[in-house]
Amino acid sequence: MHLERRRKRSNYKALALQYYLASVARRHRAVAMVLADAAGLLVASSMRSPEAEELAAVAPLLMRKDDAGETVADRHTLPMSIDEMEIDGTPLFLC
Repeated sequence: MHLERRRKRSNYKALALQYYLASVARRHRAVAMVLADAAGLLVASSMRSPEAEELAAVAPLLMRKDDAGETVADRHTLPMSIDEMEIDGTPLFLC
């Protein structure tokens, strides 16, 4: 017998990803989770607010490397975490 643990689910990929990010954010006691592309466009978010789009817009800028190979995120203590990843050759940022 298979026990379904998800409370919310969707056949729509964007909505399913939103539910997943919201679940992970709750589990880790994070305010929100945002997935952005390299152009700073919002791919998905655990929250619906203008702040999600703003965070998506700055994530690639904060992760841009300078001549020394450091990012703004490396040089400063930020009240958030940004992870860079690649899926099917597309660079993404999870904040």
